Amino acid sequence: LSRARRLASKIQEEQKVAVTQLNDAIETKASVEELNRLQSESAAKFGSLTTGLDETRRDLDATQQNLEGTKGELASLIARNRDELVALARKGDRDYFEFSLDKKGAQKKIGTVLIELRKVDAKRNRYSVRLSYDDKRTDRRNRVLNEPVYFILQGASVALELVVNKIEKKGVVGYLSAPRNFFPSTKNVLQSRPA
Repeated sequence: LSRARRLASKIQEEQKVAVTQLNDAIETKASVEELNRLQSESAAKFGSLTTGLDETRRDLDATQQNLEGTKGELASLIARNRDELVALARKGDRDYFEFSLDKKGAQKKIGTVLIELRKVDAKRNRYSVRLSYDDKRTDRRNRVLNEPVYFILQGASVALELVVNKIEKKGVVGYLSAPRNFFPSTKNVLQSRPA
């Protein structure tokens, strides 16, 4: 009887050890399965991120090419001298008004816009102007040669554009571009020059 009890006790101990080992094996198997599942999910997410990144890169390249084309179009719409200005004026969708400011503080009124020269740096091809229009004053500082300066007046369907295409020691020469017939009483380039 005591031998049977010892044997039963030993078997119970062995069963507990076997159950513990079995539970550990099941947990390990579950962890491996979960690990495999997580790895496959991660691979799928990484694949979708890579695909999204590739799509974004393609969109970025397309946008960059589009901007290069737009930059080329805009560059062709900026006159660098009087002949180009007359050619632009003949295209017909805008009026162009030439101006020359020969010293700091010089002013030129074109329609309802007053342009005042504030600073000239001929060495660095930079200038600063003050624009007065619609009871407002705005300073445009440190602009470079042939850089368009855009601003909108009340009643204008599109922005007006100021471009300085010549910087001299103490002054600047340029033009103001406005929508066709926006300043009807002011002579534009074509009206003020012989054909």
